[in-house]
Amino acid sequence: MAVKFLVISIALLPVYLFLLYLVSRKKSTFFYALKAFVLGILSTVPLVIIHEFHLLEMSRLHFMLGIIVTTFLFATFEELLKKTAEHFHHKIHKKKEEDIPVVKWVSVGLGFAYLENAVYITAALEQGDIVTITMLRLFFGTLAHTSFTSLGGALSMNVSQSLMYEFRGFFGASVSHTLFNLLHHYHLTFLTIPLLAFAILGVLTIHKKYRRVLASRGDPPT
Repeated sequence: MAVKFLVISIALLPVYLFLLYLVSRKKSTFFYALKAFVLGILSTVPLVIIHEFHLLEMSRLHFMLGIIVTTFLFATFEELLKKTAEHFHHKIHKKKEEDIPVVKWVSVGLGFAYLENAVYITAALEQGDIVTITMLRLFFGTLAHTSFTSLGGALSMNVSQSLMYEFRGFFGASVSHTLFNLLHHYHLTFLTIPLLAFAILGVLTIHKKYRRVLASRGDPPT
């Protein structure tokens, strides 16, 4: 199992590095994004441990708490892990953003999706359904994590950097992530397309806000 996971992880890495390159578009930004990507990978480790050692039984939690509550708790936990990665990335750069923060948010989401997808694809290999799972995970899983992380970051973006805005962003990402997971759970995967499109549209719509906020902080609005 460990060997298969390692092989799949190595096989997936070039795909995600290429996506990271497309996001960053220039050498200086690539290393900025790469740090966020690595932190996103590290933030996934607690979930991998829970999954591999079977520390939580989803069926029991569904019975005790209900599907909606359980889904919300797991989505919130995942967004909290990504938020932690963003926090460490912010500390590394000492409040100096080299690019519009969406590069950081997307990179953290890519890192999280990379390791999580490697786990799911490895499990699918054991069950003999690797093609379907791989395609779904690479598309939906990757797009979901990058979109909701970016949406959460966008909602938390403000000149004052107050805790209220941070909570708003975190809550928005968690709720959106929960809706995505619930739709998937109820076999309504096709509805995730407009949901993800809405998340991406939200990020693009307030692109001008990024520039205004960065300018007000004295950061270059590149």
